[in-house]
Parts: sequence; C-alpha cells; structure tokens
Amino acid sequence: MFALTLAPLVFAQDQDSVAAEQASLGMSRRINHVFNYLNMAGTLKASEFQPLTQDQRTRIYVNTMVSPLGYLKAGFSAGIDQLKDSPS
Repeated sequence: MFALTLAPLVFAQDQDSVAAEQASLGMSRRINHVFNYLNMAGTLKASEFQPLTQDQRTRIYVNTMVSPLGYLKAGFSAGIDQLKDSPS
C-alpha cells in the first residue's frame, strides 16, 4: 500500500529529471557550438582542420546578419568603448 502511494511521486521526479537533463543537453550543445566556432570548428589538431567552402561561409554570414545576438554584441562592444573613451 505504501509503495502504491509513493509511486506517482517517484514517477513525477523521474520526468522532472529527464526534462532537466534535456535542458542541460541543449545548453551543452549551444556552448559546444560557440567553442567550436572559436576553436577551428571543433578540430583538435591543425592537420584535421578543413577550411569552409564558399557556401558554408555565405550561410554563416547570412545567419550572423539576421541574428539578434550580433546586434547585442555590437551594442555591448560600443558600450565598453564608450566607457573607455576609445577612440578619445
């Protein structure tokens, strides 16, 4: 009887942990994407590095032009330059 009473609570905790794992995995993918972008597209050795094709470069360029993140980064950079009085 006791096990039947607690079964729904255990099931609910399992669902919450699965949702938390999926959210964590999504964030991990985004972080990896950023670091791969900054670190030779995820390659560990320079000999493994493959340059981007023109199609890939164009796709990245278009994505950065329409992404709100680019505007936020530009605004943040401008704010820092304004704070430093650079250029004077």
